[in-house]
Amino acid sequence: MTSYNLNSKLYIQNSEECLQRLLHIFDTSKYDKLLLTISKLFPIISSGNEVIKKLFLQYNALSIFEKQIKTTKSIRIRHNCLIALRNISDQATRMRDVDSLIQQLTGIVVTDDQQSVLCSLGILSNLTADNRTNKSLLVKLNGVQGIMQRLMMNADGNDDIIEGALCTLRHVTARHDFENEAREAVRKSYGIGNIIKLLRDKNFKEHWGIIKASVGLIKNLALSPSIIPQLCEQNAVRRLIELLVNVDRERMKLYEENRHQYLHQFDVMIELIVGALNNFAKDLSCKTIIKETNVVAIFVRYSHLPSCSLQQISSNLLKELNIDRDRVQSSDSSSYQQSYNNTLIDSRHNRQ
Repeated sequence: MTSYNLNSKLYIQNSEECLQRLLHIFDTSKYDKLLLTISKLFPIISSGNEVIKKLFLQYNALSIFEKQIKTTKSIRIRHNCLIALRNISDQATRMRDVDSLIQQLTGIVVTDDQQSVLCSLGILSNLTADNRTNKSLLVKLNGVQGIMQRLMMNADGNDDIIEGALCTLRHVTARHDFENEAREAVRKSYGIGNIIKLLRDKNFKEHWGIIKASVGLIKNLALSPSIIPQLCEQNAVRRLIELLVNVDRERMKLYEENRHQYLHQFDVMIELIVGALNNFAKDLSCKTIIKETNVVAIFVRYSHLPSCSLQQISSNLLKELNIDRDRVQSSDSSSYQQSYNNTLIDSRHNRQ
């Protein structure tokens, strides 16, 4: 009924007692057919709003699903539990005592079960999104090596697996006590070339999530001076510049076509690319590459925007490059720049 009837689905999602009883039965019953039937409900119910997801967490769903994943012999039950976990895990970033779950998911990532791998990467991505403890734990469990192994095995395969792997790697390579170890694990996995290759092989308009996660991961890797030479050997700087030019061109096109509702996501991508180049610019050889390319005018244009994070990071990059923005003639007309600035202000205002 929940699969084909929206009212039935909403009724169960809005019934706290129903969810509590379902989880209790699922945790205590040994009857496989009943467990399978109940497990089919959880992916549907857990696809609701934040309230229902938090109820799952309140009633110990993480531990209940983890136990079933570990003990069940049914692949279907395991898949249903993993899907439900993936659905609710974006609300579990502050949950404690998830060490055993992360360890179990880390093991699943290197298995041949594609559905389980996909869900596990999604859960790990959510659990490491803003949690220093979970990030460090994943590194200590050699999770980075496992995810890199999966990424290289699947380089030309399932885009969802690629994106999930990249997002998790991006999270664990910055902002925690073991971030350097995480970045070194990526380097030692001989997978940097595969990551850079994605910038060349994937069209950013068709694979936005993959490209964004790749840029974020490259940006983090460039925080380690010892890794920058390897990134440069794989033409990371030139690939980022090519991407910047293409994304910037597409943003201009959107502006000219009056499709201002899409501008914000392009601003986020551009900010990420410029941030990555900012990290590279601390290396002398990379700084030379950036200055020799015909993109300085883009940095200057963004540095003249009204105060925002994109303006600040563009200004920082110009400072790192030892370029005086006021002495560089932008390739854009002043009238376009003023209109562009006004559009940026409008798009920021509409998002507030």
